[in-house]
Amino acid sequence: MISTQKMQDIFEYVQAHGETEASTYFNVSQKSMARYLQLYRKTYGVGKIEEKENGDIKVVIPSVANSLMNYEEVMKLADIDPDKYTTHRIDYNVKADGSTQSKFAFVPRKDPVETSPEEYVERFKSMLVGYEPPKVPVYKSVDSDLLVTVSAFDIHHGKQVWARESGTDDYDIHISKDNFMSYISYVVSMLEKYPAKTVLLEVGGDFFNSNSPANETIKGTAQSEDSRYIKTEEYAEQFVTWSIDLLAQHCENVHVLFLPGNHDADRLMVFSHFIDAWYRNNDRVTIDSRPLWHKTYVFGDTYLMYTHQMLPNIVPLMASLEPKAFAESHTRICNIGHLHTRKDTIISRDTNGGIEIVQHPSMIPGDAWSVSAGYQSVRKGLIRVFDKAMGKIAEINYEPRWFQKGDKI
Repeated sequence: MISTQKMQDIFEYVQAHGETEASTYFNVSQKSMARYLQLYRKTYGVGKIEEKENGDIKVVIPSVANSLMNYEEVMKLADIDPDKYTTHRIDYNVKADGSTQSKFAFVPRKDPVETSPEEYVERFKSMLVGYEPPKVPVYKSVDSDLLVTVSAFDIHHGKQVWARESGTDDYDIHISKDNFMSYISYVVSMLEKYPAKTVLLEVGGDFFNSNSPANETIKGTAQSEDSRYIKTEEYAEQFVTWSIDLLAQHCENVHVLFLPGNHDADRLMVFSHFIDAWYRNNDRVTIDSRPLWHKTYVFGDTYLMYTHQMLPNIVPLMASLEPKAFAESHTRICNIGHLHTRKDTIISRDTNGGIEIVQHPSMIPGDAWSVSAGYQSVRKGLIRVFDKAMGKIAEINYEPRWFQKGDKI
């Protein structure tokens, strides 16, 4: 049997002088020479060489040589001329028994196309003749009708926050008023990009921080309030009517949805009736002041439901409130608040795109109690744009930190 050293000598001689001269030099037949080369390739790297009809070459490397193989070594072992072939791809496989295998694919090199500088210039000039830049088609909504929703969940107007105590930001009725008006001004600037016919202002519970002049929630939990009950109320009347009037200047219809919360259920319902009475003769402003804990809004193929807190029976409740709209809608969103932080959950994806539970963020800073309890959130406002047929087409965030102290609306 031929020795390993001799096989290596034969292989190296073949690489330098070719098989015919090697056969004469080592005094072996051409058939034996081919056998020696195949044995060497299989033992020291190349397990199988396959030449396809289109001229491509596939080389399979067994596991024993994987640590030694790169494409240059494979070309050398497989006697592939690098001037005539180039690497196409390399695959690495792990078999069921744990062994490995590499597959190298080589393709014939294409003759380089030489182009003179003069030819290149002429080709470039010909491309410029009659060239027009691409035109992006302008998106048009169905009937040019869009809905913009403005999240106003958990405003907690009246809350007193001292930054030194909380480690967050100061908050009082003046800051609350300025933040809200700044937020609505930003919404108006977005209406230039999304010219909606209708704006839905979502007052989603806990608009006020307390429910009574005693500065307590509806369950009697004492709150840290900034000012007297009636002064807080008067500030709210001012900036809410200001906001609705401003929005009405930039769209055809303003719809305000008031939803009671665990802090302000009674107070907010009374306040909503005041706002409803204020706009009773304005056909372009609609106030939903119904004393309901669950409300809906339908826009084209979009069905929106609102409730202040997450409920265990949220899906059947959502379906029962508006059965026809729920069945026919393609976008179904349940909007909740209470926890002051953004979270999205998709459920029941099997049915017409599923149901999305959107937990809305809040624009208020954490107070000393919430921060000490480990509750952290980013202060944000949420603006969404809906198309009647396509559902939600845009979402825009707003942060009160964009509003600089000292700036006045």
